Amino acid sequence: MKDILYINSVEDIRLIDMLRVSKKEEEHDYSKDYLTFEAIDDCVFTFTMDAKLTTACIPSISYSVDGGKTWTTTENVDSQEVVVTTPNIAAGKTVLWKSNAVQLCTQPDSANVGDDMPLTNAGFSTFKSTGKYNIYGNIMSLLYGDDFADKTTFKEYVSTGYGAGAFTYLFGWNYSWEEYEDHPEYFNEKIISTKNLILPATTLAPYCYYGMFMACSKMVDCPELSALNLAVACYKEMFYLCDSLLEPPVLPATTLTTECYREMLDRCRHMQYAPVLPAMEMKAWCYYGMFSCDTFTTAPVLPATIMAPHCYHGMFYMNTGFETAPELPATTLAEYCYAGMFNAHSGIKTASKITATTLAEWCDYMMYGGCTNLTTVPSDMLSATTLQANCYRRMFEGCTKLETAPELPATALVSGCYT
Repeated sequence: MKDILYINSVEDIRLIDMLRVSKKEEEHDYSKDYLTFEAIDDCVFTFTMDAKLTTACIPSISYSVDGGKTWTTTENVDSQEVVVTTPNIAAGKTVLWKSNAVQLCTQPDSANVGDDMPLTNAGFSTFKSTGKYNIYGNIMSLLYGDDFADKTTFKEYVSTGYGAGAFTYLFGWNYSWEEYEDHPEYFNEKIISTKNLILPATTLAPYCYYGMFMACSKMVDCPELSALNLAVACYKEMFYLCDSLLEPPVLPATTLTTECYREMLDRCRHMQYAPVLPAMEMKAWCYYGMFSCDTFTTAPVLPATIMAPHCYHGMFYMNTGFETAPELPATTLAEYCYAGMFNAHSGIKTASKITATTLAEWCDYMMYGGCTNLTTVPSDMLSATTLQANCYRRMFEGCTKLETAPELPATALVSGCYT
């Protein structure tokens, strides 16, 4: 039987993250490799260029089945779906990919911050396979052809609409959430390992990795995410529904952006622990739903002292793991910042004090709603004396095991504050 690693503290998590970063495979530099698919089963690969994805976005795609000695190139055609199909690749063999694309997804429509991508006019390119495979090498060979090895920047987008990301949905697909829940055949069960996939960009672009591995339900590991300069929605839903992912990526960035980690690790139900989250200042929607439906047993430390609208909204929605809520050191809140943060969390038993004495409208709405095992809250949990509209609305709704309510020191009430 293999040894079991027990994680007992945040310091253990930090140490593991440091070891993971330093433990790169020194015998091979994957950043010098073209994007490579290594077949685990005998399989055929396809690459589809959507009819809405213009030649200005991706002019052509090439693959090699002999280690880069010869290449087969297929030109894109405007207003026409183009599907590239490789010959059968035997188990243990590889296929290499390159292109001089600007972006592999385009989205001319716009949407409000916090909304999901409108799909009607979007154009995507996607990889598929008939069998299981691993991915390694440098993703930049899709943007810079043969001259990819030292590239760390994205090209200027042809279309900068909502979700015009370079690699959006590249290995996932753009069905509606309802279809995912009802049709497991839409999940991508072919990708197994991506730990040696290199994502070298140091400054990210809006939506660049949005949904990149969404619903890759058999993927057990993930690429290193070393970028420090994030962009709007850059990692949004990147690993959504990756239900076999065992360890999270290290997230070193300390300066966040709007929606940057939104639902990034949502429904990663076998992830053993949460990543360290070092940022001290939040941005709107930055951690929205980030760990929804996950099961890790130790809550991450949340050191941020400056909140933003919706920043922790639904962050641990429907979790089943940890029993004690993390400390919340922020002193000033923003609208909806803690809304539904632990909503329907079936494992949590002990709430934490809300340090802030300056509230915002709807800031704690449904924060612990539906936490049916919550029994203990600090008596001084709600110490603010100046309330805002709907600030504590439905905060403990459905907490049927709550034994003692917190003190309510405010003397002047406002609309909906304790509804």
